[in-house]
Amino acid sequence: MGVNLIPTAVNDVWTGPILQVVKDEGVRVVVYTGYGEGSIIPALFSELKEAGIAIIYRDINPTPENTRLAEEMGG
Repeated sequence: MGVNLIPTAVNDVWTGPILQVVKDEGVRVVVYTGYGEGSIIPALFSELKEAGIAIIYRDINPTPENTRLAEEMGG
């Protein structure tokens, strides 16, 4: 089972609670959807990786740059 995760760089009230449920329920994979500037959040990538959660990254507006950055972060 996997969970969609669509974090935003500012005023994100949903990602924290969703991430807690993901960890509590032992979800092993998230589909991390990038949406807008700054959507690749290094601390969030680190938290997911530290919890042993695989990241499938998909940006709404993919570019070579944001795809490479997500790959460098562990997605």
